[in-house]
Amino acid sequence: MNQRLETIALQGIPNYFGVQRFGYQGGNLGEARDYAGRKALPEQRAVRSRLLSTARSYLFNRVLAARVADGSWQKAQVGDLLAFTDSRSFFPADVDECSDPRLAILDLHPTGPQWGEGPSPAGGAT
Repeated sequence: MNQRLETIALQGIPNYFGVQRFGYQGGNLGEARDYAGRKALPEQRAVRSRLLSTARSYLFNRVLAARVADGSWQKAQVGDLLAFTDSRSFFPADVDECSDPRLAILDLHPTGPQWGEGPSPAGGAT
């Protein structure tokens, strides 16, 4: 147990969106899938916003889970968006940023996808 706690203290933990984002018994996700299957969006702005947020969170969690599974969740990959610990700004990683020493000391972090309007600032395969 102590070894696991030390590992967490050194490496942190993956930051998934929690179940509350998906609604009661995951209902928001099912509703978002229904609209996606119809290639439509809800007319009400609040409903549309909630369902798009749910879909983005689901995709984020899937990408994070894949990166946890392959051991790359803490490593920057070309095209990832990187963020500093105490900042809301981010920038796309190129080859040089992927070996930035600030990643190892957890001052700089790879983020995950958060699709929205307009072109994504991310690139690469993520």
